[in-house]
Amino acid sequence: MNLVGLRVVRGPDWDHGDIDGGNGYLGTLVNICPNKTAQVVWDNGQQCNCRILENGPHDLKIYDSGPVGINHIRYTCSTCRQKVIFGMRWQCQLCNDVSLCPVCYVTNEHNINHPFIRYDTPQLQGVNIPERCGSISCPTMGIFPGATVNRGRDWMQNDLNGGNGATGKVLSINNDEESLTVRNMVCVKWSVTDQTDQTCFYRLGGISGKVDLMFKVASNGLPYYPDHFPDCGK
Repeated sequence: MNLVGLRVVRGPDWDHGDIDGGNGYLGTLVNICPNKTAQVVWDNGQQCNCRILENGPHDLKIYDSGPVGINHIRYTCSTCRQKVIFGMRWQCQLCNDVSLCPVCYVTNEHNINHPFIRYDTPQLQGVNIPERCGSISCPTMGIFPGATVNRGRDWMQNDLNGGNGATGKVLSINNDEESLTVRNMVCVKWSVTDQTDQTCFYRLGGISGKVDLMFKVASNGLPYYPDHFPDCGK
């Protein structure tokens, strides 16, 4: 799996304090360093190097692999009917014909008393996952619809947003149709003048690993089950 461009959260061995913003705050993995650490740009604009060694320690968990193009082309989500499942695929252990996309899994579609198998890619062996009914769901925060944002580290749009220090409102998280990746483009509306608004799309991970934005005020995203999601590098 290509790690650059993944959306991540803190993992079981996290020891970087609250540089990420706190438990459940998202970031983007932007580079793999020679010492086998991962450079992460957090949605709050802070950066740090995180340990992702195969046998540990694991500072990060993968929240979403859809932005780097992981897809299960032969499977349709049994609930939302998405024809290709992007990111992790979740297959019910008791209902062999039920596969869920990441969104439907974390929003508790299908029977939460059923155990699942998580498939990180079509090639890797599945991992047995316990029932959601007995697991803790964690909220997330970051660059999601409703967040207020500023320019980030990879900004390339000159003063299209009204200038350095201007703030915009996130309208939606979109797919990058050119690269067949998902949930890695951010639609933002900027109030350029009192009478003029400017709307544009910006990068948030994906194959390029670029991050054009950082939040000034975070917004809630979809929750996740920390014990069900993979450690980055494992």
